Amino acid sequence: MSVSVRSVTAVMLVVAIYHFYIALTGVPEPMMVRPIHVSALIFLGFLLLPFRTPKTVEDGAEVAAHVPHWFDWVLAILGLVSAVYILNDYERLTLRLAYLDPLTTGDWVVGVVTIALIIELARRVVGLVLPVIIVAFGAFTLLGPYLPGFLSHQGAGAEKFLDHIFLTSTGVYGSLASLSLSIVFMFIAFGAFLQAAGGERLLSQIIISMTRGRKGGPGRPR
Repeated sequence: MSVSVRSVTAVMLVVAIYHFYIALTGVPEPMMVRPIHVSALIFLGFLLLPFRTPKTVEDGAEVAAHVPHWFDWVLAILGLVSAVYILNDYERLTLRLAYLDPLTTGDWVVGVVTIALIIELARRVVGLVLPVIIVAFGAFTLLGPYLPGFLSHQGAGAEKFLDHIFLTSTGVYGSLASLSLSIVFMFIAFGAFLQAAGGERLLSQIIISMTRGRKGGPGRPR
């Protein structure tokens, strides 16, 4: 087992334990737990979906070998910066007045980098369609006053836009992050554990044994 595989496996184990822990003890403040969840997914995403996937030959067929390159590691580590930044400056970020208090240089840098990482990871996962939609709607929001005809609107400034997307619980760390954290992750983890334990085969055998003697069910073995 390579160092990359061991590292990814260790991080996945830590992330799973963390999610089960907060599920048992209660979810902390949204802007404390959601950034950790999003950063963990960004970190794992860049390692599991490298920029270029080399091909290896197994049993005469080409199989994708998901081996992260050094720049994938750089992007993955940058994905953790947002959670570290928010937790390190949590008191200021929770006491500030959203849309009124000016953003610091750190807010700008970390916020822009985080949004760029999310867009790039979305491209790696689902292709160009979703990133293009994200960029288009972002441009529509920022360039509203400059658009012609019925497309023109008041729009929002870059500072207000970044404030909303990165430093509030209604942007990147909004309801979708909460849903992924509390429900989606648990269902996926439960399914993975059930499959690894042979639960899929057990359920199939139970269904076959229950329907074997019924019309329209699985045929009787000879």
